[in-house]
This record gives sequence, C-alpha cells and structure tokens, in this order.
Amino acid sequence: LRIVHAADHARGMSASLRTETLVVRRIRETVLTAATTGKGGTPGANKAIGKLLAARYGWSTGTQWADLVKLWDQESGWNNKAKNPSSGAYGIAQALPPTKYPKAGQESGGSSASAQIAWGLKYIKDRYGSPSKAWAHEVANNWY
Repeated sequence: LRIVHAADHARGMSASLRTETLVVRRIRETVLTAATTGKGGTPGANKAIGKLLAARYGWSTGTQWADLVKLWDQESGWNNKAKNPSSGAYGIAQALPPTKYPKAGQESGGSSASAQIAWGLKYIKDRYGSPSKAWAHEVANNWY
C-alpha cells in the first residue's frame, strides 16, 4: 500500500514540476523575445534580462550577481543608451568602441539591451573570468 501511495505521490509531483518548468520556460522566452526584438527598456527591465542571461554562466545569484550589479550600476546604471562623453563608451557594458557590440546592441542597430548584456557577459568571462574579478579591477582602476 505504501509503495502504490509513494508512486502516486511521485507522479503528482512530477506533473507539478513539469507544469512549473513549462511556466518558467514561457516566462523566460517572453522576456528574452521582448528584449531581443525591442530597443531596450528601463534599467530595472534591463537588469531582469541580465539576471536571466547571467544564469547561463552561473552568475545570477550570490556574490557574482551582486558584483555584476555594482559594476554595471557604476558603469551605465543599466541604461542601454548610456554614453560616456569622455571616452565614447556606450551601452550597459560600456563597450569601447561601441562597434564591439553586435549590430543590434549598437546605437544604429537599436541599442538592444539583451545584445549588450550578452556581449558584456562574454567579455567579462573572457577577460576577467567572473564579475567579481571584473569588479575588483573596476574598483582598483576605475575601468574594466
């Protein structure tokens, strides 16, 4: 009797997890589609996109996420149209020159927040290894 009951319980939990996974997947797809096709949003919306994209690197929680937030808060305030008047750096990740972004992330291509964030995360991974190391460099040098 316990074995049958446990199996029924496991089936119910499995169906519940499948439903929850489907809901999360649909939300993620909706946000990413809006971000990719839109011209960017508010800093808060851009930060939400950043959290989703940072998850691919394992950086969407804890110290790595906190340091990424501090880094891009300081660099651009998560503004996908931020311009540094001195250097000419542009966007959320402050690419210099801005043509380092894919066309969609550039001003002439619509300033896509998701394109800028994806590029910035890869840049951080390739150059520093993690947001915490990029933030440490920013603190020490006032640039990353």
